[in-house]
Amino acid sequence: MKKYSTLILDNQEENIVLTELMLREYCKSIGDIYTATTLKQSEAICLKHAPDILFLNLNLDKGKIGFQLIKNLPATIGEVIFIASHDDCALEAIACNASSYLLKPFSASTFVKAVNKAIASTSTKREMVRLVEMQKKPEPKNNKVVAIAALDNVYLVDVDDILYCEAQGGYTRVHLKNHKEYISSRSISDYESILDKSCFFRIHHKYLVNINHIDTIDKKNGYSCILKNHQKLPVAARRQENFNRFLQLKTSQTPKLLTF
Repeated sequence: MKKYSTLILDNQEENIVLTELMLREYCKSIGDIYTATTLKQSEAICLKHAPDILFLNLNLDKGKIGFQLIKNLPATIGEVIFIASHDDCALEAIACNASSYLLKPFSASTFVKAVNKAIASTSTKREMVRLVEMQKKPEPKNNKVVAIAALDNVYLVDVDDILYCEAQGGYTRVHLKNHKEYISSRSISDYESILDKSCFFRIHHKYLVNINHIDTIDKKNGYSCILKNHQKLPVAARRQENFNRFLQLKTSQTPKLLTF
């Protein structure tokens, strides 16, 4: 079960204890509970722990501290539940997009309803933030075709047909399984960033290999990849550990190892 964290801001110890007790007793989805009695304490907790739900007592300095806390924090931090002994601040609370406004005295069922509403809202907010972040991220580079810019022409090549890329100074020689080779004016680092990182691995400063075309990892004399066309490419010593880790992420098509 997903657990949600809370902050209780109140200057009365008995109020903090009562709120925490109700959370423990009636709200099983609540995990960490942080408490504060001042604006400075609550700001520090919010910035460090980013609690999902904020319980702000509006009786504290006539509500000034609670409202100031909301103004000082990013809009994405916490759903706010105001607790008050009067409704004088209700309109200002609505303007702050508060999740709930609990007017004392309130029942346990009213309290639980407010907490559940805040949980539903924070879950929705998290999903929206996640979707926005996904939109910001560049799409994975798993195109089926890559353009190889040579000196006089641009060749469109099926990515699956690429055996490996070989650095040649600032240029790159692209080796294909049909025995064709193209010399590209782009560097091998460019191709390392362009090609699908789930299939291509930089085994050497000179070589970027398509692991789908590796038949065997030969450990007899150093470390090398033997391709299905029987070509042999060295694996740099400093890249061996990362290469082994990379291959372990693969399941059904991990190349076999030769040990002697």
